[in-house]
Amino acid sequence: RRGCPGIGFATRLAELALANMLCHFDWELPDGQDADSFQVIESSGISPGLVCPLTLVAKPFEA
Repeated sequence: RRGCPGIGFATRLAELALANMLCHFDWELPDGQDADSFQVIESSGISPGLVCPLTLVAKPFEA
């Protein structure tokens, strides 16, 4: 079957955008949350689920 000819390009572009965000920002939890406050539940997918969604605060990275 024929698929979208730009799917490879779009995938690479999304990976590049995510890598740039991870590289150029310092990611922190919001005030009042710590790493121990997350509850993980079993799910049928490839990764475990979280009871509450993960929220992060992006701050410009200072080298």
